[in-house]
Amino acid sequence: MQVIQFTKQKLQKPLNLLIGITYQAQQTFPEDNLCKVPRSVCMIANTTALSQIFSNLSHKYDQMFSKRAFVHWYVKEGMEEGQFIEAREALASLQKDYEDQYSYIHEENQEENAPV
Repeated sequence: MQVIQFTKQKLQKPLNLLIGITYQAQQTFPEDNLCKVPRSVCMIANTTALSQIFSNLSHKYDQMFSKRAFVHWYVKEGMEEGQFIEAREALASLQKDYEDQYSYIHEENQEENAPV
């Protein structure tokens, strides 16, 4: 795997990307319609747009946890109910970090584009 840093010209902030190319043929089922290729690629990007995904995930988590849906399965496997609350707080903190970063970048971009 190779780590490559790209930059946006407007913001001049690095966007970290992880790109992996493997030359091992992918595994497929005989009935799949996928084309057999000699290599495949995977890209993982970090962007402030993830805050919306975290928001949706938090909303769904809150709905399910309020009904205690599936909690009994995790408790049966040894997890404590307090860990659900800690996980939700960690997710909220992560979401806030992404939103703060988006606000910072947006404000900085507005200052750069402001008329002189």
